[in-house]
Amino acid sequence: MTPEETFRRDGFVRFAAPGLEAWLAAARRLTAAAMACVPADHPQWRCGGTWFVGLDILPNDGSGMLPGAALPPGLLEKVGKISGSPPPLHPAQVSIVRPGYPVDDGSENPAAARFRRNRAGAHVDGVRPRGPEKRRRVEDPHAFVLGLPLDSVTEGNAPLAVWKGSHLVMGPALADAGAAVGADVTEAYKEARKTVFETLERVHLTGEPGDAWLLHRHLLHGVAPWIGPPAAERRVAYFRPELPDVAAWLRP
Repeated sequence: MTPEETFRRDGFVRFAAPGLEAWLAAARRLTAAAMACVPADHPQWRCGGTWFVGLDILPNDGSGMLPGAALPPGLLEKVGKISGSPPPLHPAQVSIVRPGYPVDDGSENPAAARFRRNRAGAHVDGVRPRGPEKRRRVEDPHAFVLGLPLDSVTEGNAPLAVWKGSHLVMGPALADAGAAVGADVTEAYKEARKTVFETLERVHLTGEPGDAWLLHRHLLHGVAPWIGPPAAERRVAYFRPELPDVAAWLRP
């Protein structure tokens, strides 16, 4: 089965990305420099200081280039071949997870804390809860999620959890709910997510620096708990290039 076929069937694909060494070294260096200026009470530190969201932390340009280090030739071409022509990249997120994740620090209600532990906080990026009642609408439409591990990611140190084929459930449910016109999709989202949990396989994505994970934009995913012994934090850089509108995001 080709990577394109795997991506269409499963909603994700893992592949080797040779030539990433210089880019990864630059990303680690820039991440460390940025984090040296981040206080412990920064709002992007969550779950008792065990998860740093890391939004827009890397100063890459639209091609992914960092100061002195470009993404290897062919990486975005491969991504485009699998998922469609990629738009320009945005400044990358670097998700940092530390031993003990997720610590319940009281910032979430008990149901949300249980959901984070038991269901890895599963979500579809861009479907955001807003207001005191956490009503969901599609915002921040993006083309795909591309993950590049900066450190070794194992079963023990909070791997990325995905639900195989969930893009084929979540995407149509949101389209039917009228997400393209900014409708409230809360019930449709929750019902589709429930179907995914009851019928589809949960898979953990592990890997080493030099690997890549490509996720369909409608794939249900989250961060699994840290169950291994204490060790160094693990970091993954993520690209989510923006699409022009929600209608483009809703296309399969």
